[in-house]
Amino acid sequence: MLLLFRQGASTGAAAVADHRVLPHVAFAVSAADIDAWERRLLDRGLTIERIIDWRPGVRSLYVRDPDQHLVELATPGVWGVSWWVRRAAL
Repeated sequence: MLLLFRQGASTGAAAVADHRVLPHVAFAVSAADIDAWERRLLDRGLTIERIIDWRPGVRSLYVRDPDQHLVELATPGVWGVSWWVRRAAL
């Protein structure tokens, strides 16, 4: 899935991301694995720039890649699309 926003045109929860963290790339991770991903990133010396708990069980982590691009790891439900983790695993 490729999710694109026109800068400044988003509303609701998307407006938070649009205003503060775009441009960036996001990868889906399961809610059961997000804590392990956080530990894995920290163990490798990466700084987690931001964590957003959108609502219970729905979380995003933001880090920078070696070229300083912003990378988001997001659990299902961040963008209101609950099936994307299963589809990405196919």
